[in-house]
Amino acid sequence: MRLRRAMTLRRIALLIALAAAMGARPAWAQAPPEDVPGFWLTPSVRTAAVHEDNLLFTGERRTAGTFVRITPTFEARYRGPLTTVDLTYGFDSERHPDAQRLLNSTFARQTAAGAFESRPSPRLALTGRARYITTIRPEEAVDDTGLVSERRRTKAYSADGGFDHDITPRLRWHAGYAINGEDFGEAFISRPSAKSTLQAVSTDLGFRVAPRTMVAAVYTGRRVVGDDIRPLATVHGEFTAHMLAARLTRTLAPGLTASVLAGPRYSQTLPDTLPPSGEVELESALAPEVQASLTFRRPQQRFSAAYTRSQFMGFGAAGFVDTESFDVRAATVVRDRLELSARPAIYRNTLSDVTAKAYRVEVGAGVRVMRWLTIDVSYLHRYQDRTLTLADSVTPGPPEPRTRRSAFVGVTLRRTVRVDDHP
Repeated sequence: MRLRRAMTLRRIALLIALAAAMGARPAWAQAPPEDVPGFWLTPSVRTAAVHEDNLLFTGERRTAGTFVRITPTFEARYRGPLTTVDLTYGFDSERHPDAQRLLNSTFARQTAAGAFESRPSPRLALTGRARYITTIRPEEAVDDTGLVSERRRTKAYSADGGFDHDITPRLRWHAGYAINGEDFGEAFISRPSAKSTLQAVSTDLGFRVAPRTMVAAVYTGRRVVGDDIRPLATVHGEFTAHMLAARLTRTLAPGLTASVLAGPRYSQTLPDTLPPSGEVELESALAPEVQASLTFRRPQQRFSAAYTRSQFMGFGAAGFVDTESFDVRAATVVRDRLELSARPAIYRNTLSDVTAKAYRVEVGAGVRVMRWLTIDVSYLHRYQDRTLTLADSVTPGPPEPRTRRSAFVGVTLRRTVRVDDHP
């Protein structure tokens, strides 16, 4: 046991030494300036002690534990006269005590992301983003509904692209396409699995009625295809939805923006009562789509509050989940050394006639000790009163509420360097 612990400590020391050799610095201290052209690289490594009181996210039989998480990350950014490209890759490696060594994972999570923006002409902008994640915690891949699932290997990807064209100085046209996919792993007798794919097309026509006010007509079409997978059978579902709305965006003050979107949504949904077997005829429902947000941004302060009533991808053949949420995010930097952040959120998700409520509270603080060293602490509380799958819609059963509390203490070494020949 002592030998294993010594080897673990040596691995941690080696990773920290490698990061120190690269001269790592915290992101807020040496991030590449947005308006400075060039090619920038940012290697970093974070070592954290994590305590969770429900590692497997079960209902009654809770397993608590403290473990070490090491997160190397590599970021690359290029900014040219017309194009900006960002690339990121990182992974979490987790090591648990001997009593829970079966939970050890070299790649508990891997993420890769990319984004670009190009302006071929002063009136045309092209944008695109892509993200891939594989993780043992499904909530890290699926965040729109706030729902949490038990520990399982989950893979998800998303990509979107579009353009903005200034038809006139006051009239702007936007069009885009997005695709999202989720795979919840292998199915077992005691635990079903699911796969889902969501595709969406959107377009809006915006008109600037005043220097600080813009109105737009918005259309979005969505199609989700999913499978509820069990060892002996697979349930398949296909759903479509269409939304037409008006959006008002107004700059209230420098750095302060308010936006409101509202309109009808026509979609295919599951009926309130589902048979235990056989084909199900989908129903059509008309419901309001509402999005309202208030955003404040300054160089060292960020705040946003958003209310959403919309639809998101459910679990497998369940199709769309109707979600109503309120999400607040805030962060501030005090004297260029201390960063404080908070994120409370409430979710109400409905599938057929079953409703699941979820809550999350996240608070954190980070201290820049040196130009290349940051120490941070954070706390995350998650709660939901029941699961929300196709099986829950057929036979809801007892709610079985679940809670997870997580505490983190981490050390980050990070540096941003310029690797091109710009002065």
